[in-house]
Amino acid sequence: MLNHLKHFFSNSLFLGIGATFAINSLIFSFWITRLPGVKESLGLSEGVLGLALFCMPVGALVSMVLSSKIIHTFGAGKVTIWSGMFFSLAMILPVSAMNIWFLGLALFLVGLFTGLMDVAMNAVAAEAEKQEKKVIMSTCHGFWSLGGMLGAFLGSLFVGLKINGILQAVITAVLAGMILFTWIKSKIGGLDGENSEDGHGFTIPRGPIIGLAIIGFCIMIGEGAIADWSAVFLKEWAGASAYVAGFGYAGFSLSMTIGRFFGDEIINRFGGLPVVRIGSAIALIGGGLVLITQPWLAILGFSLMGLGYSCVVPVVFSSSANIEGMTPSQGISAVATLGYTGFLVGPVIIGWLAEYFGLQMGFVLLMVLSALAIVYAPRAFSFQVLRKG
Repeated sequence: MLNHLKHFFSNSLFLGIGATFAINSLIFSFWITRLPGVKESLGLSEGVLGLALFCMPVGALVSMVLSSKIIHTFGAGKVTIWSGMFFSLAMILPVSAMNIWFLGLALFLVGLFTGLMDVAMNAVAAEAEKQEKKVIMSTCHGFWSLGGMLGAFLGSLFVGLKINGILQAVITAVLAGMILFTWIKSKIGGLDGENSEDGHGFTIPRGPIIGLAIIGFCIMIGEGAIADWSAVFLKEWAGASAYVAGFGYAGFSLSMTIGRFFGDEIINRFGGLPVVRIGSAIALIGGGLVLITQPWLAILGFSLMGLGYSCVVPVVFSSSANIEGMTPSQGISAVATLGYTGFLVGPVIIGWLAEYFGLQMGFVLLMVLSALAIVYAPRAFSFQVLRKG
Protein backbone atom coordinates (compact mmCIF):
# COMPACT_ATOMS: atom_id res chain seq x y z
CA MET A 1 0.00 0.00 0.00
CA LEU A 2 2.80 2.42 0.87
CA ASN A 3 4.50 1.64 -2.44
CA HIS A 4 1.36 2.80 -4.26
CA LEU A 5 1.36 6.11 -2.38
CA LYS A 6 5.08 6.55 -2.97
CA HIS A 7 4.57 6.08 -6.71
CA PHE A 8 1.63 8.50 -6.70
CA PHE A 9 3.59 11.26 -4.96
CA SER A 10 6.59 10.78 -7.25
CA ASN A 11 4.48 11.19 -10.41
CA SER A 12 3.96 14.89 -11.21
CA LEU A 13 0.85 14.20 -13.33
CA PHE A 14 -0.84 12.24 -10.53
CA LEU A 15 0.14 14.85 -7.96
CA GLY A 16 -1.32 17.66 -10.09
CA ILE A 17 -4.63 15.80 -10.41
CA GLY A 18 -4.68 15.10 -6.68
CA ALA A 19 -4.07 18.79 -5.92
CA THR A 20 -7.02 19.70 -8.14
CA PHE A 21 -9.33 17.43 -6.15
CA ALA A 22 -8.00 18.95 -2.91
CA ILE A 23 -8.63 22.53 -4.06
CA ASN A 24 -12.20 21.69 -5.05
CA SER A 25 -12.99 20.24 -1.64
CA LEU A 26 -11.14 22.88 0.39
CA ILE A 27 -13.16 25.67 -1.22
CA PHE A 28 -16.41 23.80 -0.61
CA SER A 29 -15.47 23.11 3.02
CA PHE A 30 -14.91 26.79 3.69
CA TRP A 31 -18.55 27.31 2.73
CA ILE A 32 -19.67 24.49 5.04
CA THR A 33 -18.10 26.15 8.08
CA ARG A 34 -19.82 29.43 7.18
CA LEU A 35 -23.24 27.84 6.67
CA PRO A 36 -24.45 28.01 10.30
CA GLY A 37 -23.50 31.71 10.39
CA VAL A 38 -25.35 32.45 7.15
CA LYS A 39 -28.39 30.58 8.48
CA GLU A 40 -28.32 32.64 11.66
CA SER A 41 -27.66 36.03 10.03
CA LEU A 42 -30.52 35.59 7.57
CA GLY A 43 -32.84 34.12 10.22
CA LEU A 44 -33.62 31.00 8.19
CA SER A 45 -35.42 27.91 9.46
CA GLU A 46 -34.13 24.44 8.51
CA GLY A 47 -36.84 24.10 5.87
CA VAL A 48 -36.15 27.48 4.25
CA LEU A 49 -32.42 26.86 4.30
CA GLY A 50 -33.02 23.47 2.71
CA LEU A 51 -34.99 25.17 -0.05
CA ALA A 52 -32.10 27.55 -0.74
CA LEU A 53 -29.63 24.66 -0.75
CA PHE A 54 -31.80 22.94 -3.37
CA CYS A 55 -30.61 25.53 -5.89
CA MET A 56 -27.12 24.02 -5.79
CA PRO A 57 -28.08 20.58 -7.17
CA VAL A 58 -30.22 22.26 -9.82
CA GLY A 59 -27.15 24.13 -11.07
CA ALA A 60 -25.01 20.99 -10.85
CA LEU A 61 -27.58 18.95 -12.77
CA VAL A 62 -27.60 21.48 -15.60
CA SER A 63 -23.81 21.47 -15.95
CA MET A 64 -23.45 17.69 -15.59
CA VAL A 65 -25.93 17.04 -18.39
CA LEU A 66 -23.83 19.30 -20.63
CA SER A 67 -20.44 18.28 -19.24
CA SER A 68 -19.58 15.45 -21.64
CA LYS A 69 -20.12 17.70 -24.68
CA ILE A 70 -18.19 20.57 -23.09
CA ILE A 71 -15.28 18.27 -22.22
CA HIS A 72 -15.25 16.87 -25.77
CA THR A 73 -15.16 20.39 -27.22
CA PHE A 74 -12.52 21.98 -24.98
CA GLY A 75 -10.72 19.06 -23.35
CA ALA A 76 -10.93 17.67 -19.83
CA GLY A 77 -7.79 19.46 -18.62
CA LYS A 78 -8.84 22.93 -19.75
CA VAL A 79 -12.40 22.49 -18.49
CA THR A 80 -11.09 21.42 -15.09
CA ILE A 81 -8.93 24.52 -14.75
CA TRP A 82 -11.49 27.07 -15.94
CA SER A 83 -14.44 25.58 -14.07
CA GLY A 84 -12.26 25.49 -10.95
CA MET A 85 -11.56 29.19 -11.31
CA PHE A 86 -15.23 30.10 -11.75
CA PHE A 87 -16.17 27.80 -8.87
CA SER A 88 -13.81 29.58 -6.50
CA LEU A 89 -15.14 32.98 -7.60
CA ALA A 90 -18.76 31.85 -7.24
CA MET A 91 -18.10 30.86 -3.61
CA ILE A 92 -17.79 34.54 -2.74
CA LEU A 93 -21.51 35.01 -3.42
CA PRO A 94 -23.28 32.81 -0.81
CA VAL A 95 -21.31 34.28 2.09
CA SER A 96 -22.29 37.72 0.78
CA ALA A 97 -26.00 36.91 0.65
CA MET A 98 -28.34 39.58 2.06
CA ASN A 99 -31.58 37.63 1.59
CA ILE A 100 -32.88 34.20 0.67
CA TRP A 101 -33.27 35.05 -3.03
CA PHE A 102 -29.66 36.14 -3.39
CA LEU A 103 -28.54 33.03 -1.52
CA GLY A 104 -30.54 30.77 -3.84
CA LEU A 105 -29.10 32.38 -6.98
CA ALA A 106 -25.59 32.25 -5.55
CA LEU A 107 -25.89 28.55 -4.75
CA PHE A 108 -27.23 27.84 -8.24
CA LEU A 109 -24.06 29.34 -9.72
CA VAL A 110 -21.90 27.43 -7.26
CA GLY A 111 -23.63 24.20 -8.28
CA LEU A 112 -23.20 25.03 -11.97
CA PHE A 113 -19.43 25.31 -11.75
CA THR A 114 -18.74 22.62 -9.16
CA GLY A 115 -20.81 20.12 -11.16
CA LEU A 116 -18.75 20.78 -14.28
CA MET A 117 -15.49 20.67 -12.36
CA ASP A 118 -16.43 17.39 -10.66
CA VAL A 119 -17.02 15.56 -13.94
CA ALA A 120 -13.99 17.12 -15.65
CA MET A 121 -11.47 16.33 -12.92
CA ASN A 122 -12.74 12.74 -12.62
CA ALA A 123 -12.43 12.39 -16.40
CA VAL A 124 -8.85 13.67 -16.11
CA ALA A 125 -8.13 11.04 -13.44
CA ALA A 126 -9.66 8.29 -15.59
CA GLU A 127 -7.62 9.40 -18.61
CA ALA A 128 -4.44 9.38 -16.50
CA GLU A 129 -5.26 5.84 -15.34
CA LYS A 130 -5.42 4.70 -18.97
CA GLN A 131 -2.23 6.50 -20.01
CA GLU A 132 -0.16 5.37 -17.04
CA LYS A 133 -1.87 1.96 -16.63
CA LYS A 134 -2.24 2.57 -12.90
CA VAL A 135 -5.42 2.83 -10.79
CA ILE A 136 -5.41 6.16 -8.94
CA MET A 137 -9.08 7.13 -8.58
CA SER A 138 -9.35 6.37 -4.86
CA THR A 139 -6.14 8.27 -4.08
CA CYS A 140 -7.42 11.27 -6.06
CA HIS A 141 -10.61 11.18 -4.02
CA GLY A 142 -8.37 10.90 -0.97
CA PHE A 143 -6.94 14.29 -1.90
CA TRP A 144 -10.52 15.56 -2.15
CA SER A 145 -11.13 14.35 1.40
CA LEU A 146 -7.83 15.85 2.54
CA GLY A 147 -8.94 19.19 1.16
CA GLY A 148 -12.23 18.83 3.01
CA MET A 149 -10.44 18.05 6.26
CA LEU A 150 -8.08 21.01 5.96
CA GLY A 151 -10.91 23.29 4.88
CA ALA A 152 -13.05 22.27 7.86
CA PHE A 153 -10.23 22.78 10.36
CA LEU A 154 -9.11 26.09 8.86
CA GLY A 155 -12.67 27.29 8.32
CA SER A 156 -13.59 26.55 11.93
CA LEU A 157 -10.45 28.34 13.07
CA PHE A 158 -11.27 31.40 10.95
CA VAL A 159 -14.82 31.45 12.33
CA GLY A 160 -13.43 31.25 15.86
CA LEU A 161 -11.06 34.13 15.11
CA LYS A 162 -14.02 36.10 13.68
CA ILE A 163 -12.38 36.57 10.28
CA ASN A 164 -14.83 38.06 7.79
CA GLY A 165 -16.31 35.38 5.51
CA ILE A 166 -16.27 37.56 2.39
CA LEU A 167 -12.61 38.44 2.87
CA GLN A 168 -11.79 34.76 3.35
CA ALA A 169 -13.65 33.81 0.16
CA VAL A 170 -11.91 36.52 -1.92
CA ILE A 171 -8.43 35.54 -0.72
CA THR A 172 -9.24 31.87 -1.36
CA ALA A 173 -10.35 32.60 -4.94
CA VAL A 174 -7.16 34.57 -5.68
CA LEU A 175 -4.90 31.84 -4.30
CA ALA A 176 -6.85 29.09 -6.08
CA GLY A 177 -6.60 30.94 -9.38
CA MET A 178 -2.85 31.37 -9.02
CA ILE A 179 -2.35 27.66 -8.35
CA LEU A 180 -4.74 26.50 -11.10
CA PHE A 181 -3.27 28.68 -13.84
CA THR A 182 0.39 28.09 -12.99
CA TRP A 183 1.38 24.76 -11.49
CA ILE A 184 -1.74 22.64 -12.16
CA LYS A 185 -2.16 23.92 -15.73
CA SER A 186 1.37 22.75 -16.50
CA LYS A 187 0.48 19.25 -15.31
CA ILE A 188 -3.04 18.56 -16.61
CA GLY A 189 -3.79 21.33 -19.10
CA GLY A 190 -2.97 19.12 -22.09
CA LEU A 191 -4.69 15.97 -20.82
CA ASP A 192 -7.49 16.08 -23.38
CA GLY A 193 -7.39 12.59 -24.84
CA GLU A 194 -11.12 12.34 -25.62
CA ASN A 195 -11.05 14.95 -28.38
CA SER A 196 -10.26 12.30 -30.96
CA GLU A 197 -13.28 10.16 -30.12
CA ASP A 198 -16.88 10.32 -31.31
CA GLY A 199 -20.18 10.41 -29.49
CA HIS A 200 -19.72 12.63 -26.47
CA GLY A 201 -23.27 13.71 -25.74
CA PHE A 202 -24.93 13.03 -22.41
CA THR A 203 -25.82 9.37 -21.92
CA ILE A 204 -28.87 8.39 -19.88
CA PRO A 205 -27.86 5.73 -17.31
CA ARG A 206 -28.60 2.25 -18.64
CA GLY A 207 -27.39 -1.31 -18.19
CA PRO A 208 -24.49 -1.55 -15.71
CA ILE A 209 -24.47 2.23 -15.29
CA ILE A 210 -27.86 2.10 -13.54
CA GLY A 211 -26.61 -0.09 -10.71
CA LEU A 212 -23.47 1.98 -10.21
CA ALA A 213 -25.50 5.19 -10.25
CA ILE A 214 -27.90 3.92 -7.57
CA ILE A 215 -25.01 2.98 -5.25
CA GLY A 216 -23.39 6.36 -5.86
CA PHE A 217 -26.68 8.15 -5.19
CA CYS A 218 -27.22 6.39 -1.85
CA ILE A 219 -23.72 7.08 -0.56
CA MET A 220 -23.31 10.59 -1.92
CA ILE A 221 -26.56 11.73 -0.32
CA GLY A 222 -24.80 10.93 2.95
CA GLU A 223 -21.63 12.78 1.95
CA GLY A 224 -23.58 15.89 1.04
CA ALA A 225 -25.80 15.77 4.11
CA ILE A 226 -22.88 15.46 6.51
CA ALA A 227 -21.07 18.26 4.71
CA ASP A 228 -23.90 20.74 5.14
CA TRP A 229 -25.61 19.57 8.35
CA SER A 230 -22.93 18.07 10.62
CA ALA A 231 -21.96 21.45 12.08
CA VAL A 232 -25.61 22.47 12.57
CA PHE A 233 -26.41 19.09 14.16
CA LEU A 234 -23.49 19.28 16.59
CA LYS A 235 -24.28 22.85 17.62
CA GLU A 236 -28.07 22.75 17.85
CA TRP A 237 -28.81 19.11 18.76
CA ALA A 238 -25.68 17.77 20.45
CA GLY A 239 -24.90 20.97 22.37
CA ALA A 240 -21.42 21.56 20.94
CA SER A 241 -19.85 25.03 20.89
CA ALA A 242 -19.44 26.91 17.60
CA TYR A 243 -15.73 26.08 17.67
CA VAL A 244 -16.28 22.33 18.14
CA ALA A 245 -19.17 22.15 15.65
CA GLY A 246 -16.82 22.09 12.67
CA PHE A 247 -14.96 19.05 14.03
CA GLY A 248 -17.72 16.68 12.92
CA TYR A 249 -16.98 17.29 9.26
CA ALA A 250 -13.25 17.46 10.00
CA GLY A 251 -13.37 13.97 11.54
CA PHE A 252 -15.51 12.73 8.66
CA SER A 253 -12.99 14.11 6.14
CA LEU A 254 -9.95 12.80 8.05
CA SER A 255 -11.21 9.21 8.17
CA MET A 256 -12.33 9.41 4.56
CA THR A 257 -8.89 10.69 3.58
CA ILE A 258 -7.14 7.77 5.28
CA GLY A 259 -9.51 5.24 3.70
CA ARG A 260 -9.10 6.68 0.23
CA PHE A 261 -5.32 6.98 0.29
CA PHE A 262 -5.15 3.23 0.88
CA GLY A 263 -8.25 2.51 -1.20
CA ASP A 264 -6.70 1.72 -4.59
CA GLU A 265 -4.71 -1.19 -3.15
CA ILE A 266 -7.66 -2.39 -1.07
CA ILE A 267 -9.96 -2.34 -4.10
CA ASN A 268 -7.42 -4.19 -6.23
CA ARG A 269 -6.94 -6.83 -3.54
CA PHE A 270 -10.56 -7.49 -2.55
CA GLY A 271 -12.67 -6.17 -5.44
CA GLY A 272 -15.41 -3.57 -5.66
CA LEU A 273 -18.32 -5.57 -4.20
CA PRO A 274 -16.80 -6.43 -0.79
CA VAL A 275 -15.47 -2.88 -0.43
CA VAL A 276 -18.91 -1.39 -1.08
CA ARG A 277 -20.74 -3.74 1.28
CA ILE A 278 -18.30 -3.55 4.19
CA GLY A 279 -17.90 0.20 3.81
CA SER A 280 -21.65 0.74 3.85
CA ALA A 281 -21.93 -1.41 7.00
CA ILE A 282 -19.30 0.72 8.79
CA ALA A 283 -21.22 3.86 7.79
CA LEU A 284 -24.40 2.34 9.19
CA ILE A 285 -22.74 1.82 12.59
CA GLY A 286 -21.40 5.37 12.53
CA GLY A 287 -24.87 6.76 11.90
CA GLY A 288 -26.07 5.00 15.04
CA LEU A 289 -23.42 6.76 17.13
CA VAL A 290 -24.40 10.13 15.69
CA LEU A 291 -27.98 9.63 16.89
CA ILE A 292 -26.83 9.41 20.52
CA THR A 293 -26.42 13.22 20.26
CA GLN A 294 -23.44 13.46 22.59
CA PRO A 295 -20.84 15.77 20.95
CA TRP A 296 -17.76 13.54 20.96
CA LEU A 297 -19.67 10.35 20.23
CA ALA A 298 -21.33 12.15 17.33
CA ILE A 299 -17.91 13.24 16.04
CA LEU A 300 -16.74 9.62 16.30
CA GLY A 301 -19.88 8.56 14.44
CA PHE A 302 -19.22 11.06 11.64
CA SER A 303 -15.65 9.75 11.45
CA LEU A 304 -16.84 6.15 11.06
CA MET A 305 -19.26 7.25 8.35
CA GLY A 306 -16.36 8.89 6.51
CA LEU A 307 -14.30 5.69 6.74
CA GLY A 308 -17.23 3.62 5.51
CA TYR A 309 -18.03 5.91 2.61
CA SER A 310 -14.38 6.41 1.64
CA CYS A 311 -13.86 3.82 -1.10
CA VAL A 312 -17.42 3.45 -2.40
CA VAL A 313 -17.50 6.46 -4.72
CA PRO A 314 -14.02 5.77 -6.19
CA VAL A 315 -15.17 2.22 -7.00
CA VAL A 316 -18.29 3.56 -8.70
CA PHE A 317 -16.45 6.24 -10.70
CA SER A 318 -13.58 4.01 -11.78
CA SER A 319 -16.04 1.34 -12.89
CA SER A 320 -18.20 3.82 -14.81
CA ALA A 321 -15.14 5.11 -16.68
CA ASN A 322 -14.49 1.61 -18.03
CA ILE A 323 -17.88 0.69 -19.47
CA GLU A 324 -17.51 -0.76 -22.96
CA GLY A 325 -18.93 1.50 -25.67
CA MET A 326 -18.64 4.71 -23.60
CA THR A 327 -15.89 7.27 -23.22
CA PRO A 328 -14.74 8.00 -19.65
CA SER A 329 -16.55 11.35 -19.59
CA GLN A 330 -19.78 9.76 -20.81
CA GLY A 331 -19.70 7.03 -18.17
CA ILE A 332 -18.64 9.37 -15.39
CA SER A 333 -21.14 12.05 -16.34
CA ALA A 334 -24.00 9.52 -16.42
CA VAL A 335 -23.15 8.25 -12.92
CA ALA A 336 -22.09 11.64 -11.58
CA THR A 337 -25.34 13.27 -12.63
CA LEU A 338 -27.28 11.00 -10.29
CA GLY A 339 -24.53 10.63 -7.68
CA TYR A 340 -23.72 14.31 -7.31
CA THR A 341 -27.38 15.17 -7.47
CA GLY A 342 -27.65 12.96 -4.38
CA PHE A 343 -24.68 14.76 -2.85
CA LEU A 344 -26.30 18.14 -3.36
CA VAL A 345 -29.95 17.13 -2.84
CA GLY A 346 -29.07 15.34 0.40
CA PRO A 347 -28.85 18.57 2.42
CA VAL A 348 -32.21 19.66 1.03
CA ILE A 349 -33.90 16.41 2.03
CA ILE A 350 -32.32 16.60 5.48
CA GLY A 351 -33.60 20.17 5.84
CA TRP A 352 -37.15 19.19 5.00
CA LEU A 353 -37.06 16.24 7.40
CA ALA A 354 -35.60 18.48 10.12
CA GLU A 355 -38.38 21.02 9.61
CA TYR A 356 -41.15 18.50 10.27
CA PHE A 357 -39.57 15.62 12.22
CA GLY A 358 -36.32 16.94 13.68
CA LEU A 359 -32.76 16.83 12.39
CA GLN A 360 -32.16 13.40 13.92
CA MET A 361 -34.64 11.89 11.46
CA GLY A 362 -32.43 13.07 8.61
CA PHE A 363 -29.57 10.96 9.89
CA VAL A 364 -31.91 7.99 10.25
CA LEU A 365 -32.44 8.34 6.49
CA LEU A 366 -28.67 8.10 5.92
CA MET A 367 -28.62 4.83 7.84
CA VAL A 368 -31.44 3.49 5.68
CA LEU A 369 -29.54 4.43 2.51
CA SER A 370 -26.38 2.70 3.77
CA ALA A 371 -28.44 -0.43 4.35
CA LEU A 372 -29.88 -0.12 0.85
CA ALA A 373 -26.36 0.05 -0.62
CA ILE A 374 -25.44 -3.15 1.22
CA VAL A 375 -28.50 -4.97 -0.13
CA TYR A 376 -28.28 -3.63 -3.69
CA ALA A 377 -24.50 -3.93 -4.22
CA PRO A 378 -24.46 -7.60 -5.40
CA ARG A 379 -26.93 -6.76 -8.15
CA ALA A 380 -25.00 -3.65 -9.21
CA PHE A 381 -21.67 -5.45 -9.45
CA SER A 382 -23.04 -8.53 -11.16
CA PHE A 383 -22.80 -6.48 -14.37
CA GLN A 384 -19.40 -4.92 -13.87
CA VAL A 385 -15.94 -6.01 -12.74
CA LEU A 386 -13.57 -3.23 -11.77
CA ARG A 387 -10.55 -3.04 -14.05
CA LYS A 388 -7.34 -4.09 -12.33
CA GLY A 389 -4.17 -2.10 -12.80
